[in-house]
Amino acid sequence: MQEIIEELETLDTHVEQHYFLLNQEGVWLFLATLGCWGVEHSMAQLYAIAVAFILFSYRIYIQWSDKRPFPIVAKTIKDKIMEQLEEGSDSQKARLYDLHQIMDVKASKMNAIKSSFIFLLSYSFLGVTLVHWFTFHGA
Repeated sequence: MQEIIEELETLDTHVEQHYFLLNQEGVWLFLATLGCWGVEHSMAQLYAIAVAFILFSYRIYIQWSDKRPFPIVAKTIKDKIMEQLEEGSDSQKARLYDLHQIMDVKASKMNAIKSSFIFLLSYSFLGVTLVHWFTFHGA
């Protein structure tokens, strides 16, 4: 049972670190996108936007300790809870409740929006930049 508790704590920490990491990188994405506006040649500007996005995505990817999506990690933990803990026991119910709190509260879409606001703002700026580029320079 201690292994399950540790995996729940690890998932909880991973969710919190994920949003923190997105916000940190979001600041750099915003600055990189802002720098793309200073590129004069239109194709070079589009290339700069693409490079900024790729670099940002790569930096996020390499910093994740567990690269599996949250639902897959949660399913693995749930399967362990169902297999290793007696069905209907207080321990099983408590661990399932803990998993529910992490996935349906901390990793929920609404909490993701609230917890990664800086990232979403920066990402939307990148989107506006692309729309602007295609509106004025695109095919």
